[in-house]
Amino acid sequence: DAAGTGWRPGDRVRHARFGPGVVLSTRGRGPSLKLIVFFDRAGRKTLIPTVAKLEKVS
Repeated sequence: DAAGTGWRPGDRVRHARFGPGVVLSTRGRGPSLKLIVFFDRAGRKTLIPTVAKLEKVS
């Protein structure tokens, strides 16, 4: 995972609005952690995981 955050590139995720996606990369750590995610329907988004409420899917 990215510096102990539990998120890593390749993780499959689901977001209530954007739908399913995959983590492309991570930036920062702690409260400034951001995920770059490519969503199937919404394209590329940069999100703060604690705010975006992303769900990991297998």
